[in-house]
Amino acid sequence: MTNFEIDEPKILQKEDKLFQTGNDGNWWHNAHLDFYHINWNLYALGYKDAADILVQFVLKAPGQQDMLVYPIVFLYRQYIELRLKEIIKKGEALLSTFNDIPFGHNIYDLWNKCKKIRTYAIGLRPIFTEHNFMR
Repeated sequence: MTNFEIDEPKILQKEDKLFQTGNDGNWWHNAHLDFYHINWNLYALGYKDAADILVQFVLKAPGQQDMLVYPIVFLYRQYIELRLKEIIKKGEALLSTFNDIPFGHNIYDLWNKCKKIRTYAIGLRPIFTEHNFMR
């Protein structure tokens, strides 16, 4: 992890720009927002890496955990959601069902769909239940 200092955030003004193109000619300084549909791994890992960075920051800056716990949980939860959707997408491709990527954010529903795909794909009874996995 990187050692870093965080400045006190300033209050945004009307003229401030949240996003802008790089003017230095170095294209690699710009974020590329069109890779997520090609590489789910990059998309999901971005959330996990951001959560990991915040956790490292909290470990080095006691007292920040109360403010950052919700963003950390959100980022890890988003990572899990994207991984479940990836399993569904790849599982349906394996089963030649090719449905759309599920919409919604209900982890329990996504997990149940993953269990069904797993059962059909390898013909085994589910190892996990909602009682020993989701609780």
